[in-house]
Amino acid sequence: MELVIDQEQVINKDFSVIKEYIEENWDIGYSQLEISFSGLENDKREIFEVPEIREWVINSIHEEKIPWFFFLSKDVSSSSIKALAVCYCAEPVKQENGEIRYMPLENKMYQFIMVNHSNSVEFVKEYKFNECFNQEISYLIDKYFKNWLGGKNKK
Repeated sequence: MELVIDQEQVINKDFSVIKEYIEENWDIGYSQLEISFSGLENDKREIFEVPEIREWVINSIHEEKIPWFFFLSKDVSSSSIKALAVCYCAEPVKQENGEIRYMPLENKMYQFIMVNHSNSVEFVKEYKFNECFNQEISYLIDKYFKNWLGGKNKK
C-alpha cells in the first residue's frame, strides 16, 4: 500500500492521512506501507532539500509519534524509510565553492533510529501486541540499515 502525502498536507503539517491509515490498519498494516510526497513534480530539489518536508517528517516523529518502523516496509528495495531518514538526518553544508550540499549526520541517524524505535515500542504497547513484534521490528530495522548503509548482513 502506498500512502501519498500532498504538498498542502506537508505545508499545513497535516497528519490525518497517516493517522487514518493507522486507525484503519493497526491490526493488519504491519510492515507493508510505502510513503511518497506529491505536488513537487516540477521542483528540481530532492525531498530532503525541501524545508517543509523536512519539518513535516521531524514533526511526524517527535510531535505526532508516528510509528513509522511498525508500518513502513522494511524490504531492502523500499525507499520510504530511507527517504524519511535522509529528511531527518541531512543538514545543509556549504562547500568551499559556495555550493550547498546536504550531508547526513551520523548522530542524527542514530537519533532517527532510536526515536522511531521508541515510537514503535509505544505503539505495540498501546495496541497490546505481543512483545515479540518489538524484537522482530528491531531485527528487521537493523538488517535494513545494515543493507542500506553497506553492512555485511545482505541476507
